[in-house]
Amino acid sequence: MNRWNWKIKRMSKNITLRELSKELNCSIGLISKWENNERNMSDDKVEKYKNYIEEK
Repeated sequence: MNRWNWKIKRMSKNITLRELSKELNCSIGLISKWENNERNMSDDKVEKYKNYIEEK
């Protein structure tokens, strides 16, 4: 699944960037830029991002 699809999935589950940023211990901006393919995150953060969305 590409980044855009993950963003859509996150939004469909009403998971906010603020909620994710607290869970991943990173900035809202980093997550937003990653979802919009403007910046990369560490593999560890990407894995946590995906797991959090899947588990919600």
